[in-house]
Amino acid sequence: MAEDAEIEKLKAAYNAKLKRLEKWASELRATQAKSYELLEQIEAELKGSPSLNTVAGEVLNVFGEQWRGRYRTPYLFAKSKEIPAVKRLMKTLGRKELEARIVKYLQDGDRFLIENRHPFGLFESRVNRYATTTTDDFTLAAPPSDCRHSPRCTSDQQHTALVQRELRSL
Repeated sequence: MAEDAEIEKLKAAYNAKLKRLEKWASELRATQAKSYELLEQIEAELKGSPSLNTVAGEVLNVFGEQWRGRYRTPYLFAKSKEIPAVKRLMKTLGRKELEARIVKYLQDGDRFLIENRHPFGLFESRVNRYATTTTDDFTLAAPPSDCRHSPRCTSDQQHTALVQRELRSL
């Protein structure tokens, strides 16, 4: 009995220590990310190029100008939310692609977007819908590996339709 109580006490102490360590690890990750961002800003300043924050602000200005053109009133940003989102998107997409997607988003006539007046948060969640590449630029499905047709089928759908036609004709 006393041993069980001692084991439970040790487990509780271990779990409390584990939670503290997890919290500290999370805080350290956040601090490292902030340090890395600060280092990037210092390097940009030393090179004489604009910092990521400056460029993110310029991209938000593009959004604001396009939005004003559509709704005839200035867009009120919550920059504490949007600047980090723009920086993340720019690292992934690049500035030109991001700006092109912003323009396409603000031209979207989707009723829901118009009723909500194209908020930036929805753009962030729908950013992939406004990619500038088309599906003609790549193949969506690999050709079936077991196709013996001549010419070979270019997709599973085409192959299945052709096999069904062949089976119906038997």
